[in-house]
Amino acid sequence: MKTIGLISANYGSSEYGGRYRLIDFALSNMANAGITTVGVIAPADSGSLIDHIGVGNPWSLARKRGGLFVMPGSVYGMQKSGSRFLMRDLLKCDRFFYKDDADYVIMSGSTDVCNMDFGPFIKAHAESGKPITMMYKKVPRGEEFHGYFLDINENGDVAAIHNESFGWSNYFADCFIINRTYMLDFLKWYKALEYMDMIELLRDNKANIDIGTFEFRGYLGKIKNPWEFLKVNQGMTDYDIRNEVFCNPERPIFTKAQEMLGIQ
Repeated sequence: MKTIGLISANYGSSEYGGRYRLIDFALSNMANAGITTVGVIAPADSGSLIDHIGVGNPWSLARKRGGLFVMPGSVYGMQKSGSRFLMRDLLKCDRFFYKDDADYVIMSGSTDVCNMDFGPFIKAHAESGKPITMMYKKVPRGEEFHGYFLDINENGDVAAIHNESFGWSNYFADCFIINRTYMLDFLKWYKALEYMDMIELLRDNKANIDIGTFEFRGYLGKIKNPWEFLKVNQGMTDYDIRNEVFCNPERPIFTKAQEMLGIQ
């Protein structure tokens, strides 16, 4: 079950906790799962991001086979408000999907503070036989979150995708796994709709696509606006949250070493 990763790094260079950048969490989650080929779609103003991740040394991605691939997003791509997986960006970087023979691709945003174990996620997707599996987090007040929400049927599959929800909700965690060959077909089918986000296409064409789900039960700090940034930073004062995210010896969060930082 070879898996590669793709990160949409639209806000990944934002600092967090005085030491980290937001992209560190997505990169570390993939590295800790043994994923050795990771693509990063960088925004147009990506100088700070590229300086931080370099060739991927902190995440053991500086290697001859596989490794880290930083790919430019379209100029008018990732600037779209709320977009995470804009088709225009994915089409521009489609070579990433062709050049590898992996079975699956984990697609992830870069604005989440979390420590995820992708191992069970990949296993659940492989056993489901479905082309796509979306990760979600149960939240008590959906109206406090910005993004997509999932209706899940009795079989644990996605019944519908919405832009808002109230009360207890299944909040899409900006992370899903898709069969690589299905991803290539998907890009061909919807090439003409390059201005849309991939999740929008899944929402509008749900009747034709079989989508499974996987529940993430750990801490998920979502950052999509300044208020959420402040809230998630304050959450790190909670011992249990801080311990879960940063103190797991089996899944450490890597970042650029302090001695490697340039003079500010």
